[in-house]
Amino acid sequence: MQKDLKVRKGESIENAITIDSPNSILGVMEEHAYLDQLFSSLDNEIRSVEQNLIIEDQKQYDKFVIKMNDGTQRVIFFHVSSFF
Repeated sequence: MQKDLKVRKGESIENAITIDSPNSILGVMEEHAYLDQLFSSLDNEIRSVEQNLIIEDQKQYDKFVIKMNDGTQRVIFFHVSSFF
């Protein structure tokens, strides 16, 4: 999992955060742990989340659209081919 949250990653498919996990249960847990860590470090709460699976170039990505408590939205992409 990405440790340096000052490096902005995951804002597009081209710089998606890679989740390398042996199965979907652990992979999904890692995605949510990353989101929790990222947004708690921004001192902001997640109000709502929309999640979609995207397949591009035979690779699988999870796209999260996150609405913050101040009304702004963020989009985060995870490369999830390892466990999809």
